[in-house]
Amino acid sequence: MPLTKTDVELAILFYPILVELAQRGATDNYENIADTARRLHPDNAYAARCNPLGVARRLDVIRREFTAPRNLPVLAALGVNKTSGRPGFAFEGDFETLCTEAYGFNWSSVEDAFQEQAEIWKQMIAPRVKRTEKEAIQMMWDYAKVHGAAFDKQVSACRDDIIALIRQGEEAEDAYEMAAGHYRKGN
Repeated sequence: MPLTKTDVELAILFYPILVELAQRGATDNYENIADTARRLHPDNAYAARCNPLGVARRLDVIRREFTAPRNLPVLAALGVNKTSGRPGFAFEGDFETLCTEAYGFNWSSVEDAFQEQAEIWKQMIAPRVKRTEKEAIQMMWDYAKVHGAAFDKQVSACRDDIIALIRQGEEAEDAYEMAAGHYRKGN
């Protein structure tokens, strides 16, 4: 799955939160991780629009793109679903073991490596493509055709926000998450 600018920006914000959790020997739920990012970065537009439902995806970016290739412990396992108390995406291995390994690792030893990875991610992300209103509306409808059933009907109240975000260069998936993620069924 290609990385989006939102993936990169939020993964960079979430990483130190996960490191702090590891140092405390704790886990935290996606909602609290999103809230912590907003609190620590009040002027960051990505943090401000972060929906807890998208946190797992961004934690998986850290796992897939940073810790796994370096054979590091699964730091992303420390972000959990509020209800189950477990990670919401597929992990191989025992959850308790993954947490213990993350808790016991010296994350300061890879701080420079993470900063280098963050710079690589930023370079990988293509500049945002500004779109016309007509293009944005088409992208919104194309996304809705495939994924619309995942949202409550009230998502239509966010139509203008979704279009504005797509016009600014966000991908439709990210625009829906930022503007209407709270209308996702089961939220």
